[in-house]
Amino acid sequence: MSDIDSYETKNGKRYQARWRDASGVQRSKSFRTLTEARAHQSKVANKVRGGVGRPLDWLIDTYLAARLEEAEAGAIEMTTYDNYELHLRLHVRTDEIARKKLSELDTPAIQQYLRRLIGRLSLKYARKIRVSLSVMLKWAVGEGYLAHNPARDAKFPGKSRPEAPDLDAADDFDGVDVDAIRIPTPAAAAAILAAADAHDETGRAAAQLRLLFGGGLRPSEMLGFPVKMVRFSADGRAELKVVQRSECQRGKIGPVKTTASRRKITLGREASRVLREYLVAIGQPKEGLLFATRSGTSERYSNFAEDVWKPIVGAAGFAEQVKSMRTFCGKRLPDGGREKIRREVMIWKPVYTPHHGRHFAASALIAAGAAPKKVQRFLGHSRIEITMNVYGHLFPDQRADHDLADAIDRQLRPAHEVLDATAP
Repeated sequence: MSDIDSYETKNGKRYQARWRDASGVQRSKSFRTLTEARAHQSKVANKVRGGVGRPLDWLIDTYLAARLEEAEAGAIEMTTYDNYELHLRLHVRTDEIARKKLSELDTPAIQQYLRRLIGRLSLKYARKIRVSLSVMLKWAVGEGYLAHNPARDAKFPGKSRPEAPDLDAADDFDGVDVDAIRIPTPAAAAAILAAADAHDETGRAAAQLRLLFGGGLRPSEMLGFPVKMVRFSADGRAELKVVQRSECQRGKIGPVKTTASRRKITLGREASRVLREYLVAIGQPKEGLLFATRSGTSERYSNFAEDVWKPIVGAAGFAEQVKSMRTFCGKRLPDGGREKIRREVMIWKPVYTPHHGRHFAASALIAAGAAPKKVQRFLGHSRIEITMNVYGHLFPDQRADHDLADAIDRQLRPAHEVLDATAP
């Protein structure tokens, strides 16, 4: 039987190509022309021949090479590629599953791998690795190396439970947070901004944090913000157009996350004043980045977090200094390398991250009565579900909590009355 068959449809003739993948499972796909079907069969035949008997380790190299081409072409962010490479090379390739042949990969094999993974990593990080692995295997299905994605139905054993709060460390009722995310209070935000005002002479940190707390920008959007996209209206308010961002790890400028992330934001009067004073202090540039380094490039997120954010949050009283072991380079060795020195240092462990400024801005909008769609546009979320999943608990209910509690109590009242009536 031919591996390409033709058949008639109401829209004309179609061609169905059939082949067996690396696992020996028959698959099929339809095409409009015979030329397309033959080209597909040739491509699949080469891939299946190359994939038969190959281990997962080989697929990792093949997949990462394809992803790197996409990153260099701008189809995906280089940061995305870096994460895939880190997860797959460091946490999949080093495991025994990397030696399994593609034809041997099934859901039980992935399930056993996940058990080993959570034995050496936190569940939160292990989940990220599972996502990267599943994305790679899904890609392999599309390329004809696998018949199905064996990681799709593989789950981590058991269910994660939230850690019990340390009640001894809590001062009172308000000392225990039960919300989905911890949002800075207005008092905390004010203290952090006051510390930012005193951080440097140019007002750079003060302006940076106003864009986070007052404009709700993502840290990457703030670090990659261009001067051209700032305009002051007649009443002195700053208008911002968010169109690009800085990749956190590499500091490379690229487009914002989604089409919805391209948005216009108006800052309040106080935040606008701080931003204008900063622009005056740096000479009112017309080109480049708003918060460029001395060389004109984007400030890396790690540098901003260590040199700006953590000291400011610490000065505001929302971080503690803890001991940490760090590795430093010592004297040069005969082989050309450097001596590795382990040293104990004090580091800031903050209560909040830079992204909490965005959380505060969203919560302030909601407290002011903004509708969910307004908050979605302000934050640049691609879907309203994202906004509601993160901030839904902040929107006021149609009825207050005590009203709902009274409603439950009224439903229970007849039971009390029955018990009272039957009591001797």
